[in-house]
Amino acid sequence: MAYFSISEIKRTLIIFISIIVISGCSIISPRTQPTRAELEQIGFGVKPKKELYQSMIKDYFNLVLKFPHSAHYETLSLPVKVYDNENSHPLLVGFLVCIDVDFKNELGKYTEETRYGFLLRDREILKKYSGNGTYREKQIVSTCSDF
Repeated sequence: MAYFSISEIKRTLIIFISIIVISGCSIISPRTQPTRAELEQIGFGVKPKKELYQSMIKDYFNLVLKFPHSAHYETLSLPVKVYDNENSHPLLVGFLVCIDVDFKNELGKYTEETRYGFLLRDREILKKYSGNGTYREKQIVSTCSDF
Protein backbone atom coordinates (compact mmCIF):
# COMPACT_ATOMS: atom_id res chain seq x y z
CA MET A 1 0.00 0.00 0.00
CA ALA A 2 1.40 3.40 -1.04
CA TYR A 3 1.21 6.38 1.24
CA PHE A 4 1.33 9.95 -0.08
CA SER A 5 2.37 12.94 1.94
CA ILE A 6 0.18 16.03 2.07
CA SER A 7 2.82 18.06 0.17
CA GLU A 8 2.84 15.49 -2.66
CA ILE A 9 -0.96 15.61 -2.88
CA LYS A 10 -0.92 19.44 -2.91
CA ARG A 11 1.75 19.52 -5.61
CA THR A 12 -0.19 17.03 -7.78
CA LEU A 13 -3.39 18.99 -7.29
CA ILE A 14 -1.72 22.28 -8.25
CA ILE A 15 -0.26 20.72 -11.40
CA PHE A 16 -3.62 19.19 -12.31
CA ILE A 17 -5.47 22.51 -11.84
CA SER A 18 -2.80 24.38 -13.83
CA ILE A 19 -3.17 21.97 -16.75
CA ILE A 20 -6.96 22.38 -16.73
CA VAL A 21 -6.70 26.20 -16.67
CA ILE A 22 -4.11 26.32 -19.47
CA SER A 23 -6.01 23.87 -21.67
CA GLY A 24 -9.23 25.80 -21.06
CA CYS A 25 -7.61 28.95 -22.42
CA SER A 26 -6.59 27.24 -25.64
CA ILE A 27 -10.13 26.18 -26.58
CA ILE A 28 -11.60 29.69 -26.50
CA SER A 29 -12.46 30.36 -30.12
CA PRO A 30 -11.78 33.74 -31.68
CA ARG A 31 -14.73 36.02 -32.26
CA THR A 32 -16.31 35.52 -35.66
CA GLN A 33 -16.45 38.33 -38.17
CA PRO A 34 -19.57 40.48 -37.71
CA THR A 35 -22.27 40.28 -40.34
CA ARG A 36 -23.39 43.30 -42.33
CA ALA A 37 -26.66 43.25 -40.36
CA GLU A 38 -24.76 43.40 -37.03
CA LEU A 39 -22.67 46.33 -38.25
CA GLU A 40 -25.76 48.19 -39.45
CA GLN A 41 -27.53 47.52 -36.15
CA ILE A 42 -24.64 48.99 -34.14
CA GLY A 43 -24.09 51.76 -36.68
CA PHE A 44 -20.94 53.61 -37.63
CA GLY A 45 -22.31 56.94 -36.48
CA VAL A 46 -22.06 60.21 -38.37
CA LYS A 47 -18.94 60.63 -40.51
CA PRO A 48 -16.87 63.28 -38.70
CA LYS A 49 -15.86 66.44 -40.52
CA LYS A 50 -12.18 67.36 -40.78
CA GLU A 51 -12.37 70.24 -38.29
CA LEU A 52 -14.11 68.01 -35.74
CA TYR A 53 -11.75 65.04 -35.81
CA GLN A 54 -8.67 67.26 -35.90
CA SER A 55 -9.83 69.14 -32.82
CA MET A 56 -10.79 65.87 -31.03
CA ILE A 57 -7.34 64.42 -31.67
CA LYS A 58 -5.54 67.61 -30.62
CA ASP A 59 -7.67 67.76 -27.45
CA TYR A 60 -6.64 64.17 -26.68
CA PHE A 61 -2.93 64.96 -27.06
CA ASN A 62 -3.34 68.20 -25.05
CA LEU A 63 -4.43 65.99 -22.14
CA VAL A 64 -1.74 63.31 -22.38
CA LEU A 65 1.41 65.16 -23.48
CA LYS A 66 3.77 66.90 -21.11
CA PHE A 67 4.47 69.60 -23.74
CA PRO A 68 1.30 69.64 -25.87
CA HIS A 69 2.26 72.89 -27.60
CA SER A 70 5.28 71.10 -29.13
CA ALA A 71 3.22 68.55 -31.08
CA HIS A 72 3.29 68.52 -34.86
CA TYR A 73 0.40 66.77 -36.62
CA GLU A 74 0.08 65.40 -40.13
CA THR A 75 -3.30 63.89 -41.05
CA LEU A 76 -2.86 60.84 -43.27
CA SER A 77 -6.37 59.70 -44.02
CA LEU A 78 -9.94 60.73 -44.35
CA PRO A 79 -12.38 58.96 -42.00
CA VAL A 80 -12.97 55.38 -43.14
CA LYS A 81 -15.58 52.95 -41.79
CA VAL A 82 -13.94 50.19 -39.76
CA TYR A 83 -14.72 47.77 -36.97
CA ASP A 84 -12.49 46.21 -34.34
CA ASN A 85 -13.58 42.83 -33.05
CA GLU A 86 -10.62 42.08 -30.80
CA ASN A 87 -11.55 39.51 -28.15
CA SER A 88 -10.60 41.70 -25.21
CA HIS A 89 -13.45 44.17 -25.66
CA PRO A 90 -16.88 44.37 -27.27
CA LEU A 91 -17.21 45.01 -30.99
CA LEU A 92 -16.23 48.61 -31.77
CA VAL A 93 -17.62 50.26 -34.88
CA GLY A 94 -16.84 53.72 -36.19
CA PHE A 95 -14.56 55.78 -38.41
CA LEU A 96 -10.77 55.40 -38.41
CA VAL A 97 -8.61 58.50 -38.87
CA CYS A 98 -4.83 58.15 -39.03
CA ILE A 99 -2.34 60.82 -38.12
CA ASP A 100 1.44 61.13 -37.70
CA VAL A 101 2.54 62.99 -34.57
CA ASP A 102 5.88 64.02 -33.15
CA PHE A 103 6.32 65.90 -29.90
CA LYS A 104 8.77 66.74 -27.14
CA ASN A 105 9.24 64.08 -24.49
CA GLU A 106 9.95 64.57 -20.77
CA LEU A 107 13.58 65.42 -21.59
CA GLY A 108 12.52 68.21 -23.93
CA LYS A 109 13.72 66.37 -27.07
CA TYR A 110 11.54 65.61 -30.05
CA THR A 111 10.43 62.01 -30.40
CA GLU A 112 10.43 60.05 -33.60
CA GLU A 113 7.27 60.65 -35.59
CA THR A 114 4.69 58.02 -34.62
CA ARG A 115 1.60 56.98 -36.52
CA TYR A 116 -1.64 56.82 -34.54
CA GLY A 117 -5.11 55.70 -35.50
CA PHE A 118 -8.23 56.97 -33.78
CA LEU A 119 -11.51 55.09 -33.92
CA LEU A 120 -14.24 57.74 -33.70
CA ARG A 121 -18.01 57.57 -33.43
CA ASP A 122 -20.46 60.36 -32.72
CA ARG A 123 -17.99 62.96 -31.36
CA GLU A 124 -16.22 60.37 -29.20
CA ILE A 125 -12.85 58.67 -29.42
CA LEU A 126 -13.60 54.98 -28.90
CA LYS A 127 -10.02 53.77 -29.08
CA LYS A 128 -6.50 54.98 -29.90
CA TYR A 129 -4.13 52.74 -31.83
CA SER A 130 -0.38 53.23 -31.90
CA GLY A 131 2.06 52.14 -34.55
CA ASN A 132 4.35 51.22 -31.65
CA GLY A 133 1.68 49.27 -29.74
CA THR A 134 0.52 45.67 -29.78
CA TYR A 135 0.40 43.55 -32.93
CA ARG A 136 -3.32 44.29 -33.31
CA GLU A 137 -2.72 48.04 -32.99
CA LYS A 138 0.05 47.93 -35.59
CA GLN A 139 -2.21 45.93 -37.88
CA ILE A 140 -5.00 48.53 -37.70
CA VAL A 141 -2.63 51.48 -38.06
CA SER A 142 -0.97 49.79 -41.05
CA THR A 143 -4.29 50.05 -42.89
CA CYS A 144 -3.70 53.81 -42.95
CA SER A 145 -1.02 53.36 -45.59
CA ASP A 146 -3.65 51.72 -47.82
CA PHE A 147 -5.66 54.96 -48.10
